[in-house]
Amino acid sequence: VFVSNGVEAFIACAGKVAQHALLRRLQLPSPQSAVVTEASGEELAQRAEQEQMQYPLLLKPNAGGFGNGILRFDSSAALRASVQAELKGAFGEDGLAVLQEQHRPRHGSVGRIWMLDGKVLCAVLAPVMELGQDPLKQLL
Repeated sequence: VFVSNGVEAFIACAGKVAQHALLRRLQLPSPQSAVVTEASGEELAQRAEQEQMQYPLLLKPNAGGFGNGILRFDSSAALRASVQAELKGAFGEDGLAVLQEQHRPRHGSVGRIWMLDGKVLCAVLAPVMELGQDPLKQLL
């Protein structure tokens, strides 16, 4: 079986933690982010303060896609008031999540690029997905 991109590409893109590490290593811009393990809202708010993050913040599962499990907090007070049961879904099976500043794209869409063997297969501008919405319905 021929595998073009191999294990290195899989590892680099398997989760948000690895993706953000790659972006930082390549000195490419990305929203300010912090890797967090399961924690209380109070502990997450303290981490956001340590990192000098600006609200709104997103708490995103390390693995997953299409907005599944993402929580948004508009203020430190809202993050501190969140309860463990509410936060649980943002931590995947690996217990990791990314606490990240939310930035709205300037033009209302985000770029997505698929590559294979060092070549661009496809590049699209996709509409910004709203949290809590069915991603397929948003694309239709």
